[in-house]
Amino acid sequence: DYPEDAVTILRVISDAQHAGFSLEEISQLLPDDASSWKHDELIAALRKKIADIEALEERLARLEAALLAAGPTQQ
Repeated sequence: DYPEDAVTILRVISDAQHAGFSLEEISQLLPDDASSWKHDELIAALRKKIADIEALEERLARLEAALLAAGPTQQ
């Protein structure tokens, strides 16, 4: 068995990776001590990641619209 703090940190790392955070970004947010989470920094980082994803979605939607407007290409 692993200590509860270790399991919690591994879950945070896994969840953060699935949310699109790099290991470098995650390492900057993890506390040195599992009892001293920086909640304000975590919330700010999550909000920034959401904004980044929304901006990417907008760029992809514009690209898709431009490609559809161009129509099929001739071979």
